[in-house]
Amino acid sequence: MDVLGPFWVGLILASIFAATMSTADSQVLACTAAITDDLFPEWSTNHKKTKITTMVMAFVATCLSLGAYFTGNNSVFSLVVLAVYGLGGMFIPLIIVRMSGFKPSTQHSMVMMTAALVAVITWRLLGLNVHIFESVPGMGAAFIAHFIMVLKDKDPWLGKLPSQEKLVHWVLEFYS
Repeated sequence: MDVLGPFWVGLILASIFAATMSTADSQVLACTAAITDDLFPEWSTNHKKTKITTMVMAFVATCLSLGAYFTGNNSVFSLVVLAVYGLGGMFIPLIIVRMSGFKPSTQHSMVMMTAALVAVITWRLLGLNVHIFESVPGMGAAFIAHFIMVLKDKDPWLGKLPSQEKLVHWVLEFYS
């Protein structure tokens, strides 16, 4: 403020906030598109359901932001690290399950990702992240959710596993 003056400082701050809001808005719209196009394609033609999904995503983003603020995470870097650990905890188990040849349903995948996200956030809130980083319990929770979903599935789960040839090919490809 001493160097530029109040007008220029205000202009710079306004541009920073505009860029932040533009990014947040784009993320909410991208989440809405992913939900309505990928998870529930029948919703993409229904304007009311798409609008409700957008509002729910905005509400979830607001709750996550307020939760991060009130837990004392004042560092942007800390929030970015938590987001990366959350993504790792959610998607790595799902990728491993898919690469092994198992084809989980949408509900199965959502349960795995939700369990991982809850574990990552709980691990951070309990302060256990100083001992083990958050992705580890997140991945554990996702795999536990996967095995519970497989065991309670009415279809024979052995039929969903890949053949021995595919498994050997996958292992050889993975280690080469």
